[in-house]
Amino acid sequence: MTIRHDVAIARGLALLDEKVGPGWEQRIDLEKLRLSSCKQCVVGQLFDEYDKGADILGFELGSRYGFDVGMVHAPQTVWSEYQALTRAWKRAIRARRAEAARP
Repeated sequence: MTIRHDVAIARGLALLDEKVGPGWEQRIDLEKLRLSSCKQCVVGQLFDEYDKGADILGFELGSRYGFDVGMVHAPQTVWSEYQALTRAWKRAIRARRAEAARP
């Protein structure tokens, strides 16, 4: 995970904690999680569609929260960036779940 992903995902975790509430990570299907998909990304899984979730959560720039990679990459690198972002979210969600399971 790059530092950029790490920082952005931390913002995304905090935003989801604030706006969705505790336990939202239990609603994410990690097998289906794909940050490149508007329906299977974190926001899409929670709100049925990325754009709908962006409106409800109140953000315009999803890359600031680790919800997408933005448009700063060359087209040939976008796919690999989404794959890296998906892996980073899976790690973050697994860590959250493990933390919640501790007594």
